[in-house]
Amino acid sequence: SPVTVAVGRCVEPQGPAEPFQPFIDAVHRLLSGRARERAAQLCRAHPAVGVIMPTTLLPDSDGEMRRQTVGATKQRYCREAGDAMEEASREFPIVFLVEDLQWADSASVECLHHIAGRIGRQRVLIVGTYRQSGVDAANPSFKRCAIDLVARGVGRELAVGALSREDLQAYLDARFPANRFPEPLASALHARTEGLALFTRSLVDLLQEREEVFQDEGIWKLARPIEDLNLEPARGLQDLVGQRIGALPEAEQELLRHAGVCGRDFLSTVLGHLAGLDELETEELLDRLCTVHRLVVNRGEEELPDGTLAIRYSFTHALYQ
Repeated sequence: SPVTVAVGRCVEPQGPAEPFQPFIDAVHRLLSGRARERAAQLCRAHPAVGVIMPTTLLPDSDGEMRRQTVGATKQRYCREAGDAMEEASREFPIVFLVEDLQWADSASVECLHHIAGRIGRQRVLIVGTYRQSGVDAANPSFKRCAIDLVARGVGRELAVGALSREDLQAYLDARFPANRFPEPLASALHARTEGLALFTRSLVDLLQEREEVFQDEGIWKLARPIEDLNLEPARGLQDLVGQRIGALPEAEQELLRHAGVCGRDFLSTVLGHLAGLDELETEELLDRLCTVHRLVVNRGEEELPDGTLAIRYSFTHALYQ
Protein backbone atom coordinates (compact mmCIF):
# COMPACT_ATOMS: atom_id res chain seq x y z
CA SER A 1 0.00 0.00 0.00
CA PRO A 2 1.16 3.61 -0.54
CA VAL A 3 3.12 5.30 2.23
CA THR A 4 2.79 8.96 3.14
CA VAL A 5 6.04 10.64 4.13
CA ALA A 6 5.79 13.84 6.19
CA VAL A 7 8.97 15.83 6.81
CA GLY A 8 9.48 18.58 9.37
CA ARG A 9 12.64 20.39 10.39
CA CYS A 10 13.57 22.25 13.56
CA VAL A 11 15.51 25.46 12.98
CA GLU A 12 18.15 26.93 15.26
CA PRO A 13 16.36 29.72 17.12
CA GLN A 14 17.59 33.27 16.61
CA GLY A 15 14.95 34.60 19.01
CA PRO A 16 11.71 33.29 20.56
CA ALA A 17 10.96 29.88 19.05
CA GLU A 18 7.75 29.31 17.08
CA PRO A 19 5.67 26.66 18.88
CA PHE A 20 5.14 23.37 17.01
CA GLN A 21 7.45 24.53 14.22
CA PRO A 22 8.44 21.09 12.77
CA PHE A 23 4.78 19.94 12.83
CA ILE A 24 3.67 23.07 10.99
CA ASP A 25 6.46 22.46 8.50
CA ALA A 26 5.34 18.84 7.91
CA VAL A 27 1.64 19.67 7.48
CA HIS A 28 2.59 22.63 5.26
CA ARG A 29 4.37 20.23 2.90
CA LEU A 30 1.40 17.86 2.87
CA LEU A 31 -0.98 20.73 2.09
CA SER A 32 1.31 21.74 -0.78
CA GLY A 33 1.60 18.25 -2.29
CA ARG A 34 -0.49 15.52 -3.86
CA ALA A 35 -2.16 14.65 -0.53
CA ARG A 36 -3.40 18.22 0.00
CA GLU A 37 -7.14 17.42 -0.20
CA ARG A 38 -6.98 14.67 2.44
CA ALA A 39 -4.58 16.72 4.57
CA ALA A 40 -7.00 19.66 4.46
CA GLN A 41 -9.90 17.41 5.50
CA LEU A 42 -7.93 16.12 8.49
CA CYS A 43 -6.95 19.65 9.52
CA ARG A 44 -10.56 20.84 9.41
CA ALA A 45 -11.71 17.78 11.35
CA HIS A 46 -9.11 18.60 14.02
CA PRO A 47 -9.28 22.42 14.12
CA ALA A 48 -6.58 22.92 16.76
CA VAL A 49 -4.18 21.63 14.08
CA GLY A 50 -5.78 23.50 11.18
CA VAL A 51 -5.97 26.89 12.85
CA ILE A 52 -2.19 27.29 13.12
CA MET A 53 -1.65 26.65 9.40
CA PRO A 54 -1.17 29.54 6.92
CA THR A 55 -4.53 30.71 5.57
CA THR A 56 -3.08 30.72 2.06
CA LEU A 57 -2.94 26.92 2.25
CA LEU A 58 -5.93 26.31 4.52
CA PRO A 59 -8.46 29.15 4.23
CA ASP A 60 -10.80 29.80 7.15
CA SER A 61 -13.05 32.26 5.34
CA ASP A 62 -16.02 31.82 7.68
CA GLY A 63 -13.86 31.76 10.82
CA GLU A 64 -15.24 28.39 11.88
CA MET A 65 -11.87 26.90 12.89
CA ARG A 66 -11.05 29.96 14.97
CA ARG A 67 -14.38 29.80 16.78
CA GLN A 68 -13.83 26.13 17.56
CA THR A 69 -10.39 26.76 19.01
CA VAL A 70 -10.95 29.82 21.18
CA GLY A 71 -8.96 29.24 24.36
CA ALA A 72 -7.31 26.08 22.98
CA THR A 73 -4.37 24.89 25.08
CA LYS A 74 -1.08 23.35 24.09
CA GLN A 75 -2.37 20.02 25.40
CA ARG A 76 -5.36 20.20 23.07
CA TYR A 77 -3.08 20.71 20.06
CA CYS A 78 -1.01 17.68 21.08
CA ARG A 79 -4.13 15.55 21.52
CA GLU A 80 -5.69 16.61 18.20
CA ALA A 81 -2.38 16.17 16.36
CA GLY A 82 -2.25 12.61 17.72
CA ASP A 83 -5.90 12.02 16.76
CA ALA A 84 -5.27 13.28 13.22
CA MET A 85 -2.25 11.02 12.78
CA GLU A 86 -4.13 8.02 14.16
CA GLU A 87 -7.06 8.63 11.80
CA ALA A 88 -4.77 9.04 8.80
CA SER A 89 -2.79 5.89 9.65
CA ARG A 90 -5.96 3.78 9.33
CA GLU A 91 -5.97 4.65 5.62
CA PHE A 92 -2.26 4.48 4.81
CA PRO A 93 1.09 3.98 6.62
CA ILE A 94 2.87 7.15 7.68
CA VAL A 95 6.58 7.91 8.03
CA PHE A 96 7.17 11.15 9.92
CA LEU A 97 10.74 12.45 9.71
CA VAL A 98 11.70 15.24 12.14
CA GLU A 99 15.17 16.66 11.59
CA ASP A 100 17.51 18.59 13.93
CA LEU A 101 15.61 17.87 17.14
CA GLN A 102 18.43 19.42 19.18
CA TRP A 103 16.70 22.73 18.31
CA ALA A 104 13.13 21.57 19.06
CA ASP A 105 10.99 24.03 21.04
CA SER A 106 9.32 22.80 24.23
CA ALA A 107 5.83 22.64 22.64
CA SER A 108 7.15 20.44 19.82
CA VAL A 109 8.89 18.15 22.30
CA GLU A 110 5.66 17.76 24.27
CA CYS A 111 3.69 17.03 21.08
CA LEU A 112 6.27 14.51 19.86
CA HIS A 113 6.22 12.80 23.24
CA HIS A 114 2.42 12.56 23.18
CA ILE A 115 2.22 11.24 19.61
CA ALA A 116 5.09 8.76 20.01
CA GLY A 117 3.57 7.40 23.20
CA ARG A 118 0.40 6.29 21.43
CA ILE A 119 1.64 4.85 18.11
CA GLY A 120 2.17 1.29 19.38
CA ARG A 121 -0.73 -0.08 17.33
CA GLN A 122 -0.72 2.49 14.56
CA ARG A 123 0.90 2.20 11.15
CA VAL A 124 3.24 5.06 11.98
CA LEU A 125 7.03 5.33 12.08
CA ILE A 126 8.58 8.46 13.56
CA VAL A 127 12.24 9.06 12.74
CA GLY A 128 14.00 11.89 14.54
CA THR A 129 17.54 13.10 13.93
CA TYR A 130 19.60 15.17 16.34
CA ARG A 131 23.14 15.98 17.39
CA GLN A 132 23.69 14.52 20.84
CA SER A 133 26.07 17.32 21.78
CA GLY A 134 23.38 19.92 21.01
CA VAL A 135 20.80 18.05 23.10
CA ASP A 136 23.16 17.61 26.06
CA ALA A 137 24.19 21.26 25.99
CA ALA A 138 20.91 23.05 25.44
CA ASN A 139 17.77 20.89 25.22
CA PRO A 140 17.13 19.00 28.48
CA SER A 141 13.40 18.64 27.74
CA PHE A 142 14.07 16.65 24.57
CA LYS A 143 16.73 14.60 26.38
CA ARG A 144 14.12 13.59 28.98
CA CYS A 145 11.65 12.81 26.19
CA ALA A 146 14.10 10.53 24.36
CA ILE A 147 15.11 8.70 27.54
CA ASP A 148 11.46 8.12 28.47
CA LEU A 149 10.46 6.79 25.04
CA VAL A 150 13.39 4.36 25.02
CA ALA A 151 12.65 3.24 28.59
CA ARG A 152 9.00 2.57 27.69
CA GLY A 153 10.01 0.43 24.72
CA VAL A 154 8.39 2.64 22.08
CA GLY A 155 11.64 4.18 20.89
CA ARG A 156 15.10 3.06 19.85
CA GLU A 157 18.25 5.13 19.77
CA LEU A 158 20.59 4.46 16.85
CA ALA A 159 23.91 6.20 17.38
CA VAL A 160 25.60 7.09 14.10
CA GLY A 161 29.36 7.00 14.37
CA ALA A 162 32.06 7.88 11.90
CA LEU A 163 31.84 6.38 8.42
CA SER A 164 34.22 3.56 7.60
CA ARG A 165 36.14 3.55 4.36
CA GLU A 166 33.58 1.03 3.02
CA ASP A 167 30.70 3.28 4.12
CA LEU A 168 32.27 6.19 2.29
CA GLN A 169 32.67 4.11 -0.86
CA ALA A 170 28.99 3.12 -0.65
CA TYR A 171 28.06 6.80 -0.27
CA LEU A 172 30.02 7.73 -3.41
CA ASP A 173 28.42 4.89 -5.37
CA ALA A 174 24.92 5.90 -4.25
CA ARG A 175 25.46 9.60 -4.96
CA PHE A 176 27.28 9.04 -8.26
CA PRO A 177 25.86 5.88 -9.86
CA ALA A 178 27.77 4.51 -12.84
CA ASN A 179 31.02 6.18 -11.77
CA ARG A 180 34.56 5.36 -12.81
CA PHE A 181 36.32 6.88 -9.85
CA PRO A 182 39.75 5.43 -9.08
CA GLU A 183 39.64 3.04 -6.14
CA PRO A 184 41.87 5.18 -3.84
CA LEU A 185 39.40 8.11 -3.92
CA ALA A 186 37.33 6.77 -1.01
CA SER A 187 40.50 6.21 1.02
CA ALA A 188 41.78 9.73 0.30
CA LEU A 189 38.47 11.29 1.33
CA HIS A 190 38.30 9.11 4.44
CA ALA A 191 41.81 10.10 5.48
CA ARG A 192 40.93 13.79 5.10
CA THR A 193 37.50 13.72 6.78
CA GLU A 194 38.18 10.89 9.26
CA GLY A 195 34.75 9.54 8.34
CA LEU A 196 32.69 12.37 9.88
CA ALA A 197 29.54 12.54 7.77
CA LEU A 198 29.10 16.32 7.71
CA PHE A 199 32.70 16.87 6.64
CA THR A 200 32.45 14.13 4.02
CA ARG A 201 29.34 15.57 2.40
CA SER A 202 30.75 19.10 2.50
CA LEU A 203 33.98 18.04 0.81
CA VAL A 204 32.21 16.00 -1.89
CA ASP A 205 29.84 18.94 -2.51
CA LEU A 206 32.88 21.16 -2.97
CA LEU A 207 34.53 18.75 -5.44
CA GLN A 208 31.33 18.71 -7.49
CA GLU A 209 30.98 22.51 -7.39
CA ARG A 210 34.56 22.89 -8.63
CA GLU A 211 33.82 20.31 -11.37
CA GLU A 212 36.61 18.12 -10.03
CA VAL A 213 33.87 15.50 -10.26
CA PHE A 214 31.98 15.68 -13.57
CA GLN A 215 29.64 13.63 -15.73
CA ASP A 216 30.69 12.51 -19.21
CA GLU A 217 28.06 10.69 -21.27
CA GLY A 218 26.29 9.50 -18.15
CA ILE A 219 29.50 8.35 -16.41
CA TRP A 220 30.88 10.18 -13.35
CA LYS A 221 34.64 10.76 -13.48
CA LEU A 222 37.44 12.70 -11.78
CA ALA A 223 38.81 15.69 -13.65
CA ARG A 224 42.36 15.13 -12.42
CA PRO A 225 44.50 12.58 -10.53
CA ILE A 226 43.71 12.16 -6.83
CA GLU A 227 47.04 13.62 -5.72
CA ASP A 228 46.18 16.88 -7.54
CA LEU A 229 42.76 17.32 -5.88
CA ASN A 230 42.26 20.13 -3.38
CA LEU A 231 40.84 18.34 -0.33
CA GLU A 232 40.80 21.33 1.98
CA PRO A 233 37.47 21.85 3.80
CA ALA A 234 35.04 24.39 2.38
CA ARG A 235 34.97 27.87 3.86
CA GLY A 236 31.35 27.34 4.87
CA LEU A 237 32.30 24.27 6.89
CA GLN A 238 35.11 26.15 8.62
CA ASP A 239 32.63 28.91 9.48
CA LEU A 240 30.21 26.30 10.85
CA VAL A 241 32.90 24.83 13.12
CA GLY A 242 33.97 28.33 14.18
CA GLN A 243 30.37 29.21 15.02
CA ARG A 244 29.99 26.06 17.10
CA ILE A 245 33.15 26.77 19.10
CA GLY A 246 32.31 30.47 19.35
CA ALA A 247 29.05 29.60 21.12
CA LEU A 248 30.91 27.94 24.01
CA PRO A 249 31.48 29.73 27.33
CA GLU A 250 34.64 31.81 27.33
CA ALA A 251 36.43 29.51 29.81
CA GLU A 252 35.95 26.52 27.49
CA GLN A 253 37.04 28.50 24.43
CA GLU A 254 40.18 29.65 26.24
CA LEU A 255 41.05 26.08 27.22
CA LEU A 256 40.55 24.92 23.61
CA ARG A 257 42.88 27.66 22.37
CA HIS A 258 45.64 26.32 24.62
CA ALA A 259 44.83 22.74 23.60
CA GLY A 260 45.08 23.69 19.93
CA VAL A 261 48.65 24.88 20.52
CA CYS A 262 49.54 21.61 22.26
CA GLY A 263 48.53 19.58 19.21
CA ARG A 264 45.96 16.99 18.18
CA ASP A 265 46.67 15.09 21.45
CA PHE A 266 47.34 16.75 24.80
CA LEU A 267 47.65 15.96 28.50
CA SER A 268 45.31 17.44 31.09
CA THR A 269 48.16 18.43 33.45
CA VAL A 270 50.12 20.23 30.73
CA LEU A 271 46.98 21.98 29.50
CA GLY A 272 46.03 23.10 33.00
CA HIS A 273 49.53 24.51 33.57
CA LEU A 274 49.40 26.46 30.28
CA ALA A 275 45.93 27.82 31.02
CA GLY A 276 46.79 28.73 34.62
CA LEU A 277 44.05 26.48 36.05
CA ASP A 278 44.15 24.01 38.91
CA GLU A 279 43.66 20.30 38.27
CA LEU A 280 39.99 20.22 39.29
CA GLU A 281 39.01 23.20 37.10
CA THR A 282 40.84 21.70 34.13
CA GLU A 283 39.19 18.30 34.50
CA GLU A 284 35.71 19.81 34.87
CA LEU A 285 36.09 21.87 31.70
CA LEU A 286 37.58 18.96 29.73
CA ASP A 287 34.84 16.63 30.91
CA ARG A 288 32.21 19.03 29.59
CA LEU A 289 34.04 19.45 26.27
CA CYS A 290 34.19 15.66 26.03
CA THR A 291 30.78 14.46 27.23
CA VAL A 292 28.54 17.42 26.31
CA HIS A 293 30.10 19.15 23.31
CA ARG A 294 32.04 16.13 21.99
CA LEU A 295 34.89 18.25 20.70
CA VAL A 296 37.55 16.17 22.48
CA VAL A 297 37.88 12.48 23.38
CA ASN A 298 39.18 10.99 26.63
CA ARG A 299 41.99 8.55 25.71
CA GLY A 300 42.60 7.30 29.24
CA GLU A 301 44.94 7.83 32.15
CA GLU A 302 48.68 8.01 31.65
CA GLU A 303 51.59 7.99 34.12
CA LEU A 304 54.23 10.64 33.51
CA PRO A 305 57.98 10.06 34.09
CA ASP A 306 57.84 11.80 37.47
CA GLY A 307 55.09 9.41 38.63
CA THR A 308 52.20 11.86 38.44
CA LEU A 309 49.01 10.84 36.62
CA ALA A 310 47.40 12.72 33.77
CA ILE A 311 44.58 12.06 31.32
CA ARG A 312 45.34 12.15 27.62
CA TYR A 313 42.76 13.82 25.38
CA SER A 314 42.59 14.38 21.65
CA PHE A 315 40.45 16.52 19.37
CA THR A 316 37.68 14.49 17.74
CA HIS A 317 38.74 15.95 14.37
CA ALA A 318 41.76 17.90 13.20
CA LEU A 319 39.46 20.68 11.98
CA TYR A 320 38.48 21.43 15.58
CA GLN A 321 42.12 21.89 16.45
